[in-house]
Amino acid sequence: MTVYSSPDSAEGRALIQFLEARGISYRERDVRSPAVRHELFRRFGVLVIPVVVVGKQAFFGFFENRAAIERALTTPDLTPGQRPEAVDPGEELLA
Repeated sequence: MTVYSSPDSAEGRALIQFLEARGISYRERDVRSPAVRHELFRRFGVLVIPVVVVGKQAFFGFFENRAAIERALTTPDLTPGQRPEAVDPGEELLA
């Protein structure tokens, strides 16, 4: 699982608190880095945060997508503390 965000993002901080409260591991990508912003735009065509990638699904924003993110995190093969596979940067997403 990958989270694109910034420490300045209230919604991003809420997403990270949500994940940590459930013991879900994630890889955080800080969009303050120009290279990470370029990666975010190249992969998804957006410059919004937070973006969370769960398996092959990408969610843009946390508050409006919380229920869908919860469903994606409760798949049978994902248990608390387990690290979901991040999508290869060159791979197409299904979301």
